[in-house]
Amino acid sequence: MFVSMAANASNDIVYVADDYNLTLWGTSNYTGKVKSLPTGTPLTIIAEHPTSNGLIKVKTIEGTEGFVKTKYIKNEAPEHDRDDIAAKNIA
Repeated sequence: MFVSMAANASNDIVYVADDYNLTLWGTSNYTGKVKSLPTGTPLTIIAEHPTSNGLIKVKTIEGTEGFVKTKYIKNEAPEHDRDDIAAKNIA
């Protein structure tokens, strides 16, 4: 089950979806790659609504802010096979 952004207010916790290592972008136009987020990474939503191109502003538990694709985050932490994570990268 992927996140319904209409149901999430800012400061909700979401997780990088199972099967993906997700790029955290520095801007809302897919520039300035900040880091790669592994499956299950908890993120705090810090924007009320996603951008027109499907990104939402989030913050990691370390305090790093950036943008991720909304279709690759979930409300619940996924169960995953760690041996298979490295082969699954999404920009």
